[in-house]
Amino acid sequence: MIRQLTTLAILVLPVASFADIFFCEAENSAVIGILGTEASTKIEMKIVVDTSKGVKRSSEDYYGTCKRPTSYIIECFYGFIGNSQTVTLLEEDNIIRFSLVDNNLDIPLVESHYGTCTKA
Repeated sequence: MIRQLTTLAILVLPVASFADIFFCEAENSAVIGILGTEASTKIEMKIVVDTSKGVKRSSEDYYGTCKRPTSYIIECFYGFIGNSQTVTLLEEDNIIRFSLVDNNLDIPLVESHYGTCTKA
């Protein structure tokens, strides 16, 4: 009876309860745009990745969708081809690295950030 109740509880729990949450901070950044190229190692950019809600910058709302194609890679995507943002997390050797690429052909601008994350 207890085994059946446990199985039922696991099946009924919302998927969000199995979400992973990561707090990420950029260490390096590069911007390529109409005014040229700029690179920086002193960037104040932090994001939160919640695999059930998407990506969040500062005080913004969550956006995008996240997938886990392998046990050590998480990919989050928002937008459409030409105007999109992709966040990729790589978990290996007790270190979690991330890259964020923001792509906007309207301006034109490509923004890239790289750093590390901690898992909540």
